[in-house]
Amino acid sequence: MKSIIAYAAASAAALSFAHAGDTYIQLHAGAFQQTSDNIEFGGEDFLGNVIDVDVDTDADTGFAIGGLLGYYILPAIALEGEMTYRSANVDDVSVLGVSESIDEDINTLAFMVNGAFRPSLPLLPEPYVGVGIGYITSNLDDVDGDSATGAFAYQVKAGVSFDILPTPGKIGLEVAYLATTDFDAGGGGIDADYEYAGLTGLITYRKNF
Repeated sequence: MKSIIAYAAASAAALSFAHAGDTYIQLHAGAFQQTSDNIEFGGEDFLGNVIDVDVDTDADTGFAIGGLLGYYILPAIALEGEMTYRSANVDDVSVLGVSESIDEDINTLAFMVNGAFRPSLPLLPEPYVGVGIGYITSNLDDVDGDSATGAFAYQVKAGVSFDILPTPGKIGLEVAYLATTDFDAGGGGIDADYEYAGLTGLITYRKNF
């Protein structure tokens, strides 16, 4: 009995260290739903009217697509570089003489650095959790018609991978929450801050090297 327990412990330890130094890629695609989609205007318009209004852009469910490259710096601990594109349809926004800051789909591109905990479990799907920080750009215009500035972004994510494919690699599911410090779309004495955050549900494909 003791030998069986010792063998099981040794096998578990070997599996936990199996990925040390490994590299992997992940491709992912799925749905994106904004949970924060307001734009807050403040200041004065060109006629001197005081603007202080919060407009809901009514973002619809959109899509997300992207990929990442990961490297195990420790057993079960990986660093990742991720790039993910998100798109969602919103209502046009025009307030008190301010030119439309939003007049088409909101498209963003997030560049993230993630830390992920990815243990290897025998005979079970592989779960993982992660957190990330980075920078996100958008196709928003400011009130002067110029490109709005990007924003700091952070995310938390969790997922699971299944070894069910007939070819190398694992299929999986992932959910992530992404939030930002808001996009600055103001100009000309007018403040315009666009809130941007949301949930992303993804189907993933991951392959180790």
